[in-house]
Amino acid sequence: MNASKLAIGCAAILLSVSAPAQDSAVLKTFEEIVRNCEAGFGDAVNVFHQQRLSRWLKREIVEPKIAFDVKRSDSLVSPFTATLNASYRVLSGGAPTKEEADTLRLDNSGSVETRAEVLRYAYQGGVWKTVSARSESRYRSSTGATSPTPTILDYTAEQAIHPTGLQGPIRGCLK
Repeated sequence: MNASKLAIGCAAILLSVSAPAQDSAVLKTFEEIVRNCEAGFGDAVNVFHQQRLSRWLKREIVEPKIAFDVKRSDSLVSPFTATLNASYRVLSGGAPTKEEADTLRLDNSGSVETRAEVLRYAYQGGVWKTVSARSESRYRSSTGATSPTPTILDYTAEQAIHPTGLQGPIRGCLK
C-alpha cells in the first residue's frame, strides 16, 4: 500500500516537473515557425509582369508585424494551440517596362493594400499543423478610391495550403 502511494506521488512529481519542460520545448518548435514566417517577409520588393494589365508592377511589403500566442488546451489530441497574427501593407505601382518599374519609388501616396492575416495551429502528434486561416485586406488605389468594406477570406487548412489559397509572404507561415 505504501509503495503504491509512493509510486503515485513520484509520478505526480515527474508530471509536474516535465510539464514546464514540455511547454518550453513546444514553444521553441512554434518559435521556429515564427522565424520562418518572418523570413518570408524578408524579400520585401518584387517586380513582375501583369499579363492582364499589360504592365510591369512593382510591389513592396512594408511595416510587417508578427505576433503569436501559444496556449495549453484541454484536448488530448491537441494539447497545445497557437495563433499567429501578421499585419503589413503592400505598396504598388506600375510602368510600361521592367526597367521603369524597377526604378519606381513607392510610397503611401500610391496604391496601398493593408492586410491582416490570422493563422491557427494545433500541436498534434508532436508537430504543429495549420488548422485554419483568415485573411482581411483593404485597398486604396493611387487615385484615392478605397474599398468600402474589407475583403475577408476564411480558409480551412487544406484551402490555405492549396496553391490557390493564401498568397504572398504569409505562405511561409503555413505548416
